[in-house]
Amino acid sequence: MNLEATRDKLEEARFFLRYLDEAQNRPQSQTQTPFRYHLSAFLGATYSVGQYLQTEVVRAMRQQARTQVKNLSKQQAGKQYNILFWEWFTDLPPEKQSLWDSLMNNRGSEIHMERTKTVTKKKAIPSPLTRDFSYRSERSGAHVTPPPLVLLVSHQISPYHPDITEATKRELGFPAGTNAWTYVQEHHLKIAGALHDTVKACGDYVALFDGLISHFEKSAP
Repeated sequence: MNLEATRDKLEEARFFLRYLDEAQNRPQSQTQTPFRYHLSAFLGATYSVGQYLQTEVVRAMRQQARTQVKNLSKQQAGKQYNILFWEWFTDLPPEKQSLWDSLMNNRGSEIHMERTKTVTKKKAIPSPLTRDFSYRSERSGAHVTPPPLVLLVSHQISPYHPDITEATKRELGFPAGTNAWTYVQEHHLKIAGALHDTVKACGDYVALFDGLISHFEKSAP
């Protein structure tokens, strides 16, 4: 089954995921509002993936039935869609099911009632003050370069400072040669009672949809 329109919608979700990742890696004073806006856009885009998927699958099922001189109503095709969806969902491990439910609930709340609540934690990241800082995010795979304003809140690290050893730098995940750092707010979602990095959870959500689309591409007639 060709689900080209749905695949394109998934790319739109990835687009907003990259912006979400970049927003989180800005200085603390610049983080809150852009992050909330990008998270809202991401949740809306990913929800649209599901809507596109169901529409495309139901349409394809009805077209397939007509080639066999059969009449398949939209309701009947919808029931077949739901059967295939629940086959996929029940095969997911419990933590993936919790992730799916959490983000779907957050989307409903974000659109109709209130902003998605996140817990923020301060995190040290390298500053571009003395080196070119452009790296590939472990969460989304996107290249991230903090804006020049990060210089205003950066902190110098002396190579000989007794509290900032090379081992400490490695523990913080700093690239080799880093001698300045700044702080960002890392956002976390509560999923099944535990805190999860929001950007990573959203990346996992995109991966879930990718798997769901593949399931229909292989299973649907």
